Amino acid sequence: MGQSKNLYWKIDVPKKSDNNLNFKMNKSIARRDDNKIYQIMQITDIHLDSVYFSGGESDCGEPLCCRRTDQKSSVKTRAGDWGSYPCDMPVDTVRNAFTEMSRNAKNAELWYWTGDIVPHDVWMYDKNNNLMNSEIIAKFLDEFAQTPVILAVGNHETVPVNRFDV
Repeated sequence: MGQSKNLYWKIDVPKKSDNNLNFKMNKSIARRDDNKIYQIMQITDIHLDSVYFSGGESDCGEPLCCRRTDQKSSVKTRAGDWGSYPCDMPVDTVRNAFTEMSRNAKNAELWYWTGDIVPHDVWMYDKNNNLMNSEIIAKFLDEFAQTPVILAVGNHETVPVNRFDV
C-alpha cells in the first residue's frame, strides 16, 4: 500500500539573504540596548477560516461549524458577521484586527508570527490549503507590519497536525 502524498511534503524556507519575501522578514535587526523595554506584537492562533459563513449554524455539533452545509434544518444559533464562538475567525475579522493592531502598535519594533493560522478542519489539511491560509496572513503582515516579522511554524501548520520530525 502506497503512502499518502499529504503525509510527506516540504516547504522551502528562504534564507535570510533571499529578497523574495513579501513581508518585512528580511530587514536586519540592529543590536539592541539590553536595558530598554521593547514593544512587540505577537500574532498567534488566529485559526483563519476562509470559508466562514455568516448566518450559518455556530452550534452544529461537529468539530468545526459556521460554514455552509447541505442540511435542510433551520439554523438555531446563527454565526455572527464578525465571528462566533466556538468557530474559527472570518477573514474580515482578521483584517479588522490587523488594522487595529497597526494603529495601536506604531512603536512596535518587532512582530512575532507564531503560527496556528489554519482552521481546525484537520481532516482537510494539505499543503495547498495550509499555504493558502498562511499566504493570507503574510499579505496582511506585508500591508500592516512596519517592522521586521519573525516567523515560527505552529503545530497546526503540519500535516498531519502536530507532526514535527526530529
